[in-house]
Amino acid sequence: MVAKIQFSRGIDEDAIPDVRLTRSRDGSQGTATFFFQNPKALADDSTEEITGMY
Repeated sequence: MVAKIQFSRGIDEDAIPDVRLTRSRDGSQGTATFFFQNPKALADDSTEEITGMY
């Protein structure tokens, strides 16, 4: 099984993100920030609506 990212259900994103993880000093909260280079979801010819990250 391979992990895939989708911004519209059923359409796999080809770009591989750089992921950065941060955590609060007390460890109670954290964030994951995804950086994409030229994502397919934002291409000029894309007609799909971005509905989330799946």
